[in-house]
Amino acid sequence: MLKLLTRTILPLLLCSFIWTSIIADPGKIVELEKRLAKATDTTRINILNELSGLYASSDLIHADSLAREALNLLDHMSYPEGKIINFNHLTYIKGSLGKYDIGLDFSKRQFT
Repeated sequence: MLKLLTRTILPLLLCSFIWTSIIADPGKIVELEKRLAKATDTTRINILNELSGLYASSDLIHADSLAREALNLLDHMSYPEGKIINFNHLTYIKGSLGKYDIGLDFSKRQFT
């Protein structure tokens, strides 16, 4: 299972983030940040997840902060789709920050 994660799934996740960073639109970030100010519940989590994915290509610290805020909200509700996206982003962010053990932990949590 670990080989599958490190050789197949993690590279696919990295490719998806690279693609997201190529098509990231600065205007979209501004629009999402405006919507975030008023958002609640799953809408807030969705916006935080989207922003953390967009920032992951340019500002890992800010991306991590946004992803952790979403994770804190997810701890208090049942929203599996939001958790999978959040764990995906945290896997990439933590790995990019050199925190490989934490990144691998989030990667494994996607499948439980």
